[in-house]
Amino acid sequence: MASPVHGCLPIDPSPGFLEPGVRPMAGAAPEMARAAGSEWLNPADGSAMIRIPGGVFTMGADEDRFDEHPAHRVSLSPYSIGKNPVTWGQYRRFCRETGWPAPELPRWPLPGAPGWGQYCERSVGRRPLVTGQPFWQPGDDHPVVNVCWEDAQAYCRWASGRLPTEAEWELAARGFDERKNPWGNRPTDSTLANFASRGTTAVGSYPLGRSPLGCLDMAGNVWEWCADWYGEHYYENSPSKDPQGPENGCARVLRGGGWYYYDIGVHIHFRGVGNPRNQCDTVGFRVAL
Repeated sequence: MASPVHGCLPIDPSPGFLEPGVRPMAGAAPEMARAAGSEWLNPADGSAMIRIPGGVFTMGADEDRFDEHPAHRVSLSPYSIGKNPVTWGQYRRFCRETGWPAPELPRWPLPGAPGWGQYCERSVGRRPLVTGQPFWQPGDDHPVVNVCWEDAQAYCRWASGRLPTEAEWELAARGFDERKNPWGNRPTDSTLANFASRGTTAVGSYPLGRSPLGCLDMAGNVWEWCADWYGEHYYENSPSKDPQGPENGCARVLRGGGWYYYDIGVHIHFRGVGNPRNQCDTVGFRVAL
């Protein structure tokens, strides 16, 4: 099964940039890459959105976990996706205007505080602090967490959008080549993503880790809900045009890795899985249209 959730050279800003060692996908149109990544504001919630022109890209991988197999070509229609995950500030506005229940603000132990190891070893979700333990809480510019799948869906409807499909999420992170990480094939380090840490960071804090199409925080910080049901073997016979995931299931797809996860979980093709009813302090989302 997919893993449960527990939770420096400047990069050329041109969308067609290929890091050394990254293979361009056969048949990728240069004009498509140049058109990608233009930015606009969603008037419904003020989010910066990235236009994705659609096209054919390679999804999945032939190595690593079996549920990522096989690498396969997928064709997507044009769409837009949030440049960043939805923040606490945006989500609070949604709750105020709609009356939707507000999620609990997490309380994370300060680094080095007594009981930190005990906190991390507890099951993910609403992890209790040790009594009297000093803590910190994320600000309005951090990605919202402690939202279940339906919470994320409700926000997206209010913002005149929807959750991205798993395929849309991966194209936004990968672009039209076969890179392993949003920034290329360079190993993950603390200048590129928030991972194996002690809580979220403000969205957009890792500009060197942006994807070739201009999206930020596609690796680390928070896992992100996708629209799809999860299927272990879905890639083996999934549609080649605009795949939507299995027709039913018991878990939803999560992508991107989170602050709590190690570097393997922030690879573009790594598939997470989550109970759609759970609210977890490592899981957020972004909007697609």
